[in-house]
Amino acid sequence: MAQTLIDHRTEAAFEVVELAYQHESTTWRQSHHLVALTDTHGLVITAQSPATHAAQVRQAAELMARSVAARTSA
Repeated sequence: MAQTLIDHRTEAAFEVVELAYQHESTTWRQSHHLVALTDTHGLVITAQSPATHAAQVRQAAELMARSVAARTSA
């Protein structure tokens, strides 16, 4: 299963890497939200779904990442 990088961005609260790949003739998306908790610890929130549902799943993962980041910076 070969994966293709389709997005990589850095925001104030986290970094995002998004990949696409084929599985059983269906295109899937996988996103990794990297949230720094401290200088030495981080959290990775991973979400994946068929590409047809990727926007909803990515939005949910991003909401979780923002929630964690808000709690660690408070």
